[in-house]
Amino acid sequence: MNADSTMQNAHQNYPNTQNNGNAIDLQNNPQVQQLLTQQKIEFQQEMQYLMQNMRQNILQEMQEHNQQEQNAPQAPI
Repeated sequence: MNADSTMQNAHQNYPNTQNNGNAIDLQNNPQVQQLLTQQKIEFQQEMQYLMQNMRQNILQEMQEHNQQEQNAPQAPI
C-alpha cells in the first residue's frame, strides 16, 4: 500500500480531514459556527415549546382533577 492510497482511505474514513491528513479547523470556521448557532436557536425554541406544552397539560390535568373532586358525592357528616 503506498502513501497516496493511505491518504485516500483516510479521506474516505474521516471526511473532515484534508491537506495531507491535517484536520480542518472546525472551531474557527464561520460556516460551522453559523450552523451551530442556528441549531442552538432551533433547540432552544423546541425546548420552549415542549415546556409550554407540558405546563398546559399539567394545568389541564389539575383542573380536571379538581373538577372531579368537586363533583364527587360528598359523604354525610
